[in-house]
Amino acid sequence: MKKKLMYTLFVLSIVLVTACSNQYPFDLDKVKTEKSIQTKAIEYIPVDLRNMEYKKQDIKLIKICKAEPQSYAKDSEDKYKYYIYYQSKDKKYKGSLLMNDKYKSDMKELYEPINSTCEKVSDK
Repeated sequence: MKKKLMYTLFVLSIVLVTACSNQYPFDLDKVKTEKSIQTKAIEYIPVDLRNMEYKKQDIKLIKICKAEPQSYAKDSEDKYKYYIYYQSKDKKYKGSLLMNDKYKSDMKELYEPINSTCEKVSDK
């Protein structure tokens, strides 16, 4: 009976770790978030860094904040909700993008992060 209980607890802990490891802050899906930000970040590489030949896998997310439109912004149909900071593995390329709840990301000037909501993203 004790072995069965230990085995059940072990399996349950593996299931919980696996389920939690695919999530980012604000219950964002890790894979979808990374794919959205990495794809768009590659498009926005500055001219002076294009010779570095960055790949999507070179872009790592640093922190995720909730986003809010600036006071003079018009209501957008995209309704961006997240302000995401990223950088390349070599730390030479850094930036931020917005993402909505459908994992569409873009660079918009009319939004800003809500700094009190920012959460760092684990390197794991």
